[in-house]
Amino acid sequence: MDYLEYANSPAMWVFAAAIFAVVIVQAVIFYRYAKSVSAEAELTSGDQRRALRIGAVSAIGPSIAVAIVAIGLLPVFGTPATLMRIGMVGSVPYELAAANIASQSIGVELGGPGFDGTAFAAVFFTMALGAGVWMAVVLFGAKSMGTLSTKVRAWKPWVMNVVPGAALIGAFSYLTMSQASGGFVSVLVLLGSGAAMALLLLAAKRWGKGWIREWALGLSMVTGLVVAMVLQTNGM
Repeated sequence: MDYLEYANSPAMWVFAAAIFAVVIVQAVIFYRYAKSVSAEAELTSGDQRRALRIGAVSAIGPSIAVAIVAIGLLPVFGTPATLMRIGMVGSVPYELAAANIASQSIGVELGGPGFDGTAFAAVFFTMALGAGVWMAVVLFGAKSMGTLSTKVRAWKPWVMNVVPGAALIGAFSYLTMSQASGGFVSVLVLLGSGAAMALLLLAAKRWGKGWIREWALGLSMVTGLVVAMVLQTNGM
């Protein structure tokens, strides 16, 4: 049985609907709470509408970037799983890193030959487990972590910058080298998407446009796809 039959099963749709229902309820609760304390912050009705409009516009960039990645993952994970992961969490770099690491750990390529129901379950569980730990840490340890972070910064300010950065560099370097090992074409695709990412980040910094940074990952992935198509068309 194809794993996509499980991935697109009615049960998965039920779970996806339940998760989005929780997200909608949370949004309503936060909105009502913001309305209730607006008087204390001396915000007029016009200020509230302007803040809501700015927030909505600011969400367009990250949403498009997430949508681009989601379209690429739909053939691999199916619609319900993609909605639950990318649509809810929205952390595209983490989701992609977790999916690749999980699939490689069991010896198959993400969405490639040998990617069966067992591989799908392992990848999906890995992504969900990582996000679940994030939520548990926020729920139970946010206050303690904030106190610890303040003390560490007061002791050695550079520690809180170096340690998380080093962990991310190590993880993504491993994924980058794994992709580059596919051959000359893989290296060219990697260089093309990497150059696009670098140019977009430089543009965001030069012009002070935060939305460019949010779109950078999705656009660099599209660049990589275009490079791959061009190379394939030319018989490489």
